[in-house]
Amino acid sequence: MTRNYSTKFISVVGTDTGVGKTSAARTISDHLSKLGYSVRAVKPYVSGSTFGKWEDCDLLDPLRKYRTPARYCLPLSPYGAVRKGEKLTEKKKIFNYIAKASIKVDWLVIEGIGGVMVPLEKKYLWLDFHEKYRWPAVIVGRGRLGTLNHTLLTITALKSREIPILGFILCNTDDYSFEETKENAEIIKEISSVEALGMIEYNASDWKKAWLRGINWKRMEKYFEASRY
Repeated sequence: MTRNYSTKFISVVGTDTGVGKTSAARTISDHLSKLGYSVRAVKPYVSGSTFGKWEDCDLLDPLRKYRTPARYCLPLSPYGAVRKGEKLTEKKKIFNYIAKASIKVDWLVIEGIGGVMVPLEKKYLWLDFHEKYRWPAVIVGRGRLGTLNHTLLTITALKSREIPILGFILCNTDDYSFEETKENAEIIKEISSVEALGMIEYNASDWKKAWLRGINWKRMEKYFEASRY
């Protein structure tokens, strides 16, 4: 019997680099798999390799079946790397990659690069790329001081392009006060009317456990269930 697929999408975007996007994308993908969906997680753009390897890509796609097409060695924005002499990956190649990755799968989870205003090319930002598809977005930001500005700016940018926002997750990447993180989440929700989908406590020894415990799966699963129809 042939299975019919109607692929649904989630894009995990950040307020900055190093905020936990890859951990979020992998955790959401794993949870969808446990619910019985077929899932694929991809990262169209990546930069900053270590001895020719990109750890983010390996975490999302260990078997490297859908290898990131736009891979830049320098730890810069894609456009910044191009300005330093690396070869530009044409947009058409990225579009084809997304189309191929979307075939025969229930959910495609797409991880962004850096923040939404990161330049992929001259006069072409992640925000422009995201607007083409208008994938529903989960925003990941730091829990600590500064996140109010960064998260609210990210929400404003996405709303300006009419990109749906599922909610935001605040991740403590160090031992910053978790109570302050909760306070920041409440303020962001109060100002933006965007729901908090989770708060991740710092756990250097077991990030997977921290993410599984920190995400509000009831809220996430409401979206998963609504997207069935």
